[in-house]
Amino acid sequence: MRSGWTDKAILLLNRGFPRMYLLNMLKNKPMNAKELIETLLINSGGKWKPSPKIVYPLLAKLLEEDLLYQTEEGQYALTRKGTRVVSDAGTVSRTLKKQVNYFGKLRTLAGNTFVTGFKKRFS
Repeated sequence: MRSGWTDKAILLLNRGFPRMYLLNMLKNKPMNAKELIETLLINSGGKWKPSPKIVYPLLAKLLEEDLLYQTEEGQYALTRKGTRVVSDAGTVSRTLKKQVNYFGKLRTLAGNTFVTGFKKRFS
């Protein structure tokens, strides 16, 4: 049985993760829905194949939000706004990684200082 917090976290991940993942995939080249689904399957090592019932509504929503446009060939590509969103998300991701690394090093340093002081005091 999951806690309420876990359910909320999973719901947020399900909302945000697929949309940012699709946008990120499209930054390299336009793709149609079938190519997106196949690429997601390959990238997940065969563990995740989203159904068209998930992908098509998500693509429609991204079109509505002016993050994507559809080419004459039926492929989806990023708009300028979509490109900015992907770029901003990458910046946020890199910043968060730096913060996590910084606080991890700080915690290690503080822990080592604490242990050293503790050993000196009680040895």
